[in-house]
Amino acid sequence: MSRMNSTNNWGLSEYIVAASATQGNYATIQSAINAINASVSKSGNIHIHPGSYTENLTIPSGTFINLVAASDEAIFTGLVALNGNVTSTGSSFFSFSNFQILGTVSATGGGQLALYGTQVLSSSGAAVTVSSTGLDAKFCYIQNGSGVALQNTNVGSTLQGCLFSGNINLVGSGTPIFNDCTFTTGIISASGASSSRFIFCDLTNSAANWNITTGCTLQAVNCIANSSNGSGFFVTGTGTFNHANVALTGTATSIDPGLTSNTYPVV
Repeated sequence: MSRMNSTNNWGLSEYIVAASATQGNYATIQSAINAINASVSKSGNIHIHPGSYTENLTIPSGTFINLVAASDEAIFTGLVALNGNVTSTGSSFFSFSNFQILGTVSATGGGQLALYGTQVLSSSGAAVTVSSTGLDAKFCYIQNGSGVALQNTNVGSTLQGCLFSGNINLVGSGTPIFNDCTFTTGIISASGASSSRFIFCDLTNSAANWNITTGCTLQAVNCIANSSNGSGFFVTGTGTFNHANVALTGTATSIDPGLTSNTYPVV
């Protein structure tokens, strides 16, 4: 649903979503997305007024869309909350800034997904799934405490300053980089031909921290691992783990002797 001649507090914008007709020209986020898809450029910024929106979003192929919470106060407060799932199966470029997404985000058709200052909280299904679609995430909270928080397949992703609760699955030929991230629960599993890097990361897991399987490479530099099962890292098959300055705390007092030997002080 679109509206004409609305007023707002965020300057000129062609795509503003709000429940009130005096504050936005679209009643739903999906209607604004569809309007961008119907435009000549297929690109635009969507500003969403603080509130709760219950809808599933589909990102059309070939679009360039930035979805922004239209309030600086929205970050991590739920003032702009999306109760639903986000799906993209085509080659599109889209981003969420300062959102709380109570559902899942799936991008599997190429292009780029960006998450900035955003929470993705899932109770079923992987919270974030990327396959053949690059992921750029900064200062996000990604949670599925009883399941998969991130499923990364065949893509190079960059994640900085993020907090994860749940399992991390790194599959295929992807090359994700985690910088200054914290992992509170779950297992990080790498399989296939993936090559992953963890820099200045903190892991406080209830199970073993890293599970590296046949054919993949994982690098950890300046990381802390706290594991309650007595083994900080383990490997199956012919996976390779290169590590430097990895500190083991709590009961995580060993690194599987089959892994590459570098410096790993026990603290």
